[in-house]
Amino acid sequence: MLLMLNATGDAIRRGRAFAVQTAQELGAHPDTLPVVELLASELVTNAVKFGGDGGQVALSVSAAEGLLRIEVSDDSTTPPRVDDDRPAHLGGHGMKLVELLATDWGVVRTGPTDGKTVWMTMPLHRSLSAARDASAAS
Repeated sequence: MLLMLNATGDAIRRGRAFAVQTAQELGAHPDTLPVVELLASELVTNAVKFGGDGGQVALSVSAAEGLLRIEVSDDSTTPPRVDDDRPAHLGGHGMKLVELLATDWGVVRTGPTDGKTVWMTMPLHRSLSAARDASAAS
């Protein structure tokens, strides 16, 4: 499912709600919904903040092969980065949260000047704690 948003502060609230509702409809484990809310919020916030003034943000939520996938596209070609050296009190740790809580994430350029899509995946049918326990055992 796809939602197009104007790159405004309201996009963050609307994007969060859309991601949670869609994940629920796709059968996401109830324990993962707060994490879906948090990570979708972080990705949409970055798109609004860094994606270009007056631009559009596209939010897609889908499921395949047991994974929930969230994609957020914006007009900027600058990829997000995980800032490990930034003091906690300064904020800017959204991508660190994505790195810690998602199964995988990445960035795809959508064309030479057409922006980028930041994507992340997480287990659809199992709680994140069960998924972590299974990966730690292997």
